[in-house]
Amino acid sequence: MKSTYTVVKHEAVGIFDSYEQLHDTIKELETSGIGRRQISVRGSDAAVTREYGQPSVMPERLEDDPQAPHSPIIGAEELGVAQGVLIGVGMYIGAALAFYTLPQQATTGSVVIALLATLAGAGIGAVLARYLGSQYSFFFKKQEAEGGLVLWIETPSTREVEKVESILYKNGAHHIHTHDIPVAA
Repeated sequence: MKSTYTVVKHEAVGIFDSYEQLHDTIKELETSGIGRRQISVRGSDAAVTREYGQPSVMPERLEDDPQAPHSPIIGAEELGVAQGVLIGVGMYIGAALAFYTLPQQATTGSVVIALLATLAGAGIGAVLARYLGSQYSFFFKKQEAEGGLVLWIETPSTREVEKVESILYKNGAHHIHTHDIPVAA
């Protein structure tokens, strides 16, 4: 007979009214020793729609549901890096296209064309970076309008629970509590 074990995950949860509060809380959690892998936010609209049949779900419904889609937090710093990569890749592609399509003998005209192609690539990358930033902002603004941003923090010890709850209160979270979620082994 095969036996099954259930592991319990301890989690603290809080709801924030603004992205700024959420962001400040995450920064403080990280500097106080809480690992980034312990922190998660609401999953994408597509994931929420798959689970609940609609993309808009009140945070109070999500906060204690073990099936609620969680997503690792992507901070403003990571967003900035991604945007920089988009611009850099656009620039690189523009320069590479110019390099491979222009004649081998450099002339003033070919150098100008290469420069313009590089700038055009950077411009396209900048447009994509701006779009990425607006989608990131829209994701959180939409949650603010729908009742708040849910933040989950795995808390393996009682000491961490106290520390996390204190940080949540300090940064303006509400509906702060901990719960246990059974996870199949």
